Parts: sequence; C-alpha cells; structure tokens
Amino acid sequence: MAICNKCDSILPPDSNTCIECGSIQYGEGSEIKLGSKTFRRVPPEILNPWEYYIKCMKKFLNFSGRASRSEFWSFMFFNILILILLSYSRNFLNTLSENLFFLSGRLGNFIYYLYFYDSLLVALSSGSRRMHDVGKTGFYILYPVYGLLLATTEGHRGSNDYGSNPLGGLELVEEIDWDSYSNGVKNGDL
Repeated sequence: MAICNKCDSILPPDSNTCIECGSIQYGEGSEIKLGSKTFRRVPPEILNPWEYYIKCMKKFLNFSGRASRSEFWSFMFFNILILILLSYSRNFLNTLSENLFFLSGRLGNFIYYLYFYDSLLVALSSGSRRMHDVGKTGFYILYPVYGLLLATTEGHRGSNDYGSNPLGGLELVEEIDWDSYSNGVKNGDL
C-alpha cells in the first residue's frame, strides 16, 4: 500500500498519481524521463552527528566523492571536542605513565599526537569532499577564509563532476544522443 508524500492519502494500486491532490509520486529507485534524459530518485542518507563522525573516520584517506554540510561539521565538532578532552587529560596521563609504567611521562603526549595527526588527515579528506560538494577542487580547503566560507554554503543539487548528491535527489541514469538517432544509427552500431 503506497501513501502520497504530499497529502498522506492512500494511492490506488499500480499508480503513481494521487487521486486526492493530483501530485505525482516518485518512489525510491523509480525512473523519470525528462526529454532525452532519464533520472533515478536516490533517497537521502540521514544519520545522527556521531554516525557522521564515524563515517568520516572510516573514509580515512578517501579524497573522492562528496560530503554534505552535516557530515563535515559533525566530524569537525566531535574532532575538536575529542582534541580538547585529550589535551586536558594529557597531563594526567603523563603523570600516571611516569609513576606507574616508567615511560618517562610520554604516554599522554603519544596518545594526543597520535589522534591529532590521524584526525588532521581525516579533516583534510572530509574537507576535500566538502569542497567537491560545492563544485570546487579539494585544494580550496587549504585557503582558510575562503575554504571556511565554501564549507558553510549549500552544495550543488543533483550530480556534479565529483559524484552524486550526498543528500539524495535525482541522479542522471542515461542521456539519449539525438544526433546518432537522426542518421538512423544507434550508439554502438557504427
């Protein structure tokens, strides 16, 4: 049983048009033909902020693709929070390691800098993917003010040169080349 996305009424079987409000329903994976282009509806990926942080950490050195604003800023929030907690606990860990483990007081520094350099690489890769979402090359994240401005702007709707929209929407499936049909020859039949 399908329900209208606009007015929540029940749709008739095998129909994508609502009787009540007249809106056309496009479900997940359904194809839409607009002129010479065929599109597919892609559902959005909605995660909580911690799941976005984990997603960025799993894409450790992945500089390709796109990252939404919520993915990027969720990672940055938890990253800064963890760095602050590690910097405050560093002195405690150094004292503990010096007195108990005879490591000459370097355990706290080791843990802090290990996470710092790891998260720096993750921040660069997620920042690069965020720049791809706004249609720029990943190197723009290295420009502090302009990179910050771009990281706060809305990404391109639909697909761009760097991949499909991380928020879902319509994705181009195929485009018909009308020039090849005008001569009576289909693509690949040459």
